[in-house]
Amino acid sequence: MEWALANRPGVDELLEYEARANAIWLCQEGPVNPVICTYDLTKFGGELVVDIMRTHPLVIIGGILQKNPFFVPPDEFLRELRERRGSPLSAPSVEDRKPER
Repeated sequence: MEWALANRPGVDELLEYEARANAIWLCQEGPVNPVICTYDLTKFGGELVVDIMRTHPLVIIGGILQKNPFFVPPDEFLRELRERRGSPLSAPSVEDRKPER
């Protein structure tokens, strides 16, 4: 995920990207190929890493895959992020994008 360190448009939306990407995987039916987001902890600040971790239901810490006790569902996390920033996020909620059954 070192692309997030570049000075490019949209990089400041990393937390929204992580939450929304995770929301897509959570909505999938059937088997989903694993996706692993890797971050060099020496290059990202602790506060950002903690927020990134909060967007995923599973984490690998110390080489062990485990349920993430700090996981926050995508819509809730995005709502919290919006409140922190004091501005609305533009894309629709996860619930708005769920396929009809």
